[in-house]
Amino acid sequence: MGSLLTVNGLPHLYKEPGMIHNIRVGILLVGAGWKGGVSYITSLVTAVASLPPDEQPRLFFIVNDEALEYYSEHASIIDSFSGTFYIGQNTGKARDVMGASVAIVHSITDLIPLIDFFYPTMYTAWPSICSACWIPDLQHAHLPQLFTPDQLTSRTNAISTISQEARLIVFSSKDAQNDFLGLYPRSSAITRLLPFHILPCEEWYRHDPRAVQQTYQLPDSFMICCNQFWKHKDHFSLIEAVYRLRQDSIDVHVVCTGSTSDYRAPDYFSHLQQTIHSRGVEDLFHILGDIPRDDQIQLMRRALAVIQPSLFEGWSTVVEEARSLGKPIVLSDLPVNVEQGPSRGLFFKKNDPDDLARALRSVLTAEIPGADLVREADAAKETARLVESYGRAFCSLVVEAHFIYQKRIRGMSDALWKLLTKPIHEDEWNESNEMSGASMRSDAGGQKHSEVIDQCDCGRRFNVACPHCSTLICISHKGTWECCACGKQFAV
Repeated sequence: MGSLLTVNGLPHLYKEPGMIHNIRVGILLVGAGWKGGVSYITSLVTAVASLPPDEQPRLFFIVNDEALEYYSEHASIIDSFSGTFYIGQNTGKARDVMGASVAIVHSITDLIPLIDFFYPTMYTAWPSICSACWIPDLQHAHLPQLFTPDQLTSRTNAISTISQEARLIVFSSKDAQNDFLGLYPRSSAITRLLPFHILPCEEWYRHDPRAVQQTYQLPDSFMICCNQFWKHKDHFSLIEAVYRLRQDSIDVHVVCTGSTSDYRAPDYFSHLQQTIHSRGVEDLFHILGDIPRDDQIQLMRRALAVIQPSLFEGWSTVVEEARSLGKPIVLSDLPVNVEQGPSRGLFFKKNDPDDLARALRSVLTAEIPGADLVREADAAKETARLVESYGRAFCSLVVEAHFIYQKRIRGMSDALWKLLTKPIHEDEWNESNEMSGASMRSDAGGQKHSEVIDQCDCGRRFNVACPHCSTLICISHKGTWECCACGKQFAV
C-alpha cells in the first residue's frame, strides 16, 4: 500500500459529495453496566449526527446477547441509526427490546457483506475485518492492586493480544496512547488519537435546576462529585478534605452520585460510609447513588462546582460534561486531566486532601450557587465546535481504515481507487520532503539520511524529522505534521 495519508488529500476524502455517506459503519454496543462506555457511544453518535447529512456515514447499531439488556440505555441516540442488528439466538426477547424492525443475524461474519467498518472492538482484535479497536485506558498497569489476579491476567493478556494482532487502535487520550506505546513498543498496530466531547442537549436548559435540588432535599449551596464509587475515584481524599475544612470551621456540602458498588472492591462503599461517620461529616455528604442522568446534569448546573478527585482516568466524561456546562471543576492533576484541559479547571495534587481542601476553599469564595446562563451559552458554542471536529475526525478514521485494510469505499471509481493506492517511491518521498524543508536530519554521527522508514515509535508511518527538535515524527490524519516528542505542529 502506498503513502495514503500524503497523497491527493485523503484526509479530506470524506468531504467528497456522497462519498462518506456510502460507507456503512457498525457501532458495537459497549458499556454493559459501565456508564462511561454508554456515554462514549452516545457522544460518538451525537458527534457524527452533528455533521451535514451528506458528510455522515450511515450508522448501524450492533447488539449481542450480553449487551441486550443495556440497549435501552442508548435510547437517546437510536434515531440516529439507519438500522439495528441483533447477534444471537434469543430473537423473541431481541424483538421485544429493540423493536420489530431489528435484523437478526447469527454471527459477526453475517454482517461483513453489509457493514464496511466496525467500531469499537474492545479487548479483542479483528485483523481480517475492517475495524478499529478502542482501548479506553491501561489502568491495570498503573494500579494493579485494584484488580484481582484473574482480572489482571485477563486484561494484560487481552491487550497484549491486541498489540500483536490489531491493525488499527484508537485512544481517547495521548496519555493512554503513550502508555500503550511504552508497554508494547514492538506492536505493528497503527495508533490514532480520538478525544471525545459531549454536546449538551437543548433539554438541559429547559429544566429548572432548583426544582431538582428540592426534589432531593439538598441544601442551597453544595458541590457535586459525579463518580461511581470505584476505588480509583478516590472518594477518601474528598472525605478527608471536607473534614479538614470543618476543622477550620468551614462547611462544604458535597452531593455524590453514581453506583455504590465496585465489583473489584465490594467493601469499598461501606468503608467510605464508616470514614464519613468517624470523621463526623455525615451531615455534609449527600449520597444519592445512581440517579437519572438528566437529574445529575441539573444538579451539576446548580452546584458551585464539580469535583473530580480520581487517581486514574482514560478521558473523563465528567470533565467533558462540566466543560459543556461552563461549570468550574476541581480535579486531580493527572496528566490526562491536564491534557483534557477544561477552561474552568482548578487542579490539585492527586491523593492530597490538604491541597484538595485548598482548592475547595477557593471555590467557596469565588462561586455562587445556580446556573450561569452566560457561561452556559459560551460553553455550548465552544463544545459545538469541539463536537463537530470530533465527528469529522471519526469520519477521517473511517476512511483511513478502508485503506489500511485495502477495502474500497462503496461507490468509489476504479480510477480514484488506483490513484489513491498508487505507491510512492522513495525518490518521490524525498522530493516531497525537500519541498517541505524537512527531508533530512542529522544522526548521532552528524550524517544525513532520508527518513523513509516503515513505522515510527508512535505507530504511524511515513516519517520525517521535526524542524523544531529534530526528533523523528509522523504525519497526522488532519494534514499537519505533529511531533511525537515536543507536540508542535507545522503545515505540510
